[in-house]
Amino acid sequence: MALRELDEALHYNPDIFLIRKQRWFIRYPEKFTPTIDIEWQQEQLQKEKLAEADDCGTEGCKIPGTK
Repeated sequence: MALRELDEALHYNPDIFLIRKQRWFIRYPEKFTPTIDIEWQQEQLQKEKLAEADDCGTEGCKIPGTK
């Protein structure tokens, strides 16, 4: 449930890095313990930003829950 809410929050606030980190921690806890994998985070951020760019077109970006 929390992950779904963080995913939705990210759609509305894609520039808030803390939301991304919280999502990653839930999905990939091994990247945060015993040490934080900063290089992985940078790669993940680039991948997500590219994927998000695909969700946007000439009429703006897709809004979660709409078609």
